[in-house]
Amino acid sequence: MPRQPHQPQTPEQAPSGQAPRGQGSRAPRHVTLRAAGAVTVLAAAAVALGAFSWFTHEQTDLAQHTEFARPIQTGPPPVSVTSLSAEECGRCHAAIYAEWRTTMHARAWTDPLVQSYWKKEGELWVCRTCHTPLEAQQPVTVLAVEDGHIDRPVTEPNEHYDPALVDEGVTCASCHVRGGTIFGPNRTPAPGAPHPTAYDPNLLSPEACYRCHQVPDGAMPFFAGGPCADDFQFRNGPYARNGYTCQSCHMPTVDRAVASGSPVRSTRSHIWRGGHAPEMLRKALTVRLAPDVPLWGDGQRLVFTARLTNSGAGHPIPIGDPNRHFTVHWELINDKGRVVRHRTDKVIRRILWKPVTVEVKDGRIAPLSFRDFEYKVRSRRGWRLRVTVNYHILTAHQKKGLVKRHGLPPATPDHIDLYRQEVDLSPGALVPSEMMPVPSPVATLGAGRLAAAE
Repeated sequence: MPRQPHQPQTPEQAPSGQAPRGQGSRAPRHVTLRAAGAVTVLAAAAVALGAFSWFTHEQTDLAQHTEFARPIQTGPPPVSVTSLSAEECGRCHAAIYAEWRTTMHARAWTDPLVQSYWKKEGELWVCRTCHTPLEAQQPVTVLAVEDGHIDRPVTEPNEHYDPALVDEGVTCASCHVRGGTIFGPNRTPAPGAPHPTAYDPNLLSPEACYRCHQVPDGAMPFFAGGPCADDFQFRNGPYARNGYTCQSCHMPTVDRAVASGSPVRSTRSHIWRGGHAPEMLRKALTVRLAPDVPLWGDGQRLVFTARLTNSGAGHPIPIGDPNRHFTVHWELINDKGRVVRHRTDKVIRRILWKPVTVEVKDGRIAPLSFRDFEYKVRSRRGWRLRVTVNYHILTAHQKKGLVKRHGLPPATPDHIDLYRQEVDLSPGALVPSEMMPVPSPVATLGAGRLAAAE
């Protein structure tokens, strides 16, 4: 059985005056022999199952695979709307269209990382059901899969295919059009709409996001939720239990006219900032660097602690693609300005993908929790300690492989700098006030955000 997901200590569970539970100061660097043995057994079982399926050679109707998302059937464009294109929607919904164009939803298919990963996966059809989710964006219709393997589809040409829609990725119709009607989150649609409208309460709930922001467990789920199970991990967290939704952070409220000529009302922005946006990452992660003493003498042994707190995300961070991770870099710089010692700590999720998917370690930071990393050094005149925290969209090894074999442009951004601090290690040096040793913060939910009370 997969292990149960970690339940963070919430404010109502934590005794007064105590910090939320941390998750350890240093991540273990090696898989235990016991875990390695389990992985070996699972791999052997997968090979045996694969050999069995090789000789059966049968087609499985796709209807039997309920774990796969299906292309969205919108029906024809609504009355007075000439196309399912986002550009067509933008003729009246100009502000929303302008926001959408800046998002990863708009680049869900054209983003260089998406394209290179898709090539790496053998141009697997199932990737398109989320990255180009409309039926009209699919060049073929998948009828069945051979031997239950998604990489052996049985297809026929899609008569509804519109190649002009493909590069729009997750377009307006993905969420708003069904059966020739445009659905919205308002109980009372604006009067005078030129097309049929209807109310859909799911557009303000995680249900609107669930279809794509999760990966099914599949037949051999040796992990707690799918490797990209954003939805699963949010629903089981403290924010969801306190009434937050995905839209609370990723689609903040705004007062404006939804369409040209319509009245001003409270609605949601369509920006969906997340793991590619520096401002969103800095809201999610708070970094605090502090020494164990406020002043030091010459040659004194010092312990610096970098505390990474999930101070604003309702799910573990980093989330999404398991390749995403944080790094904490410690650089000791001598009086000549040369780096004489360097160490890197990581906040990362490690998954064995083949021959079966097995979660080896989940080292991410849960909501209302923190991770501490310590660095020991001696004070010395003219020497400095530099600490930086970066967020990585993928590992250096993975990027190298995608560039070499799958066409990823070398200049594709792969990390974001989130924090940098330099400390003078000279005896009697003035320590910045924000670095003075302080009691551990108590994380609390309040006023629509996570606040740290000292």
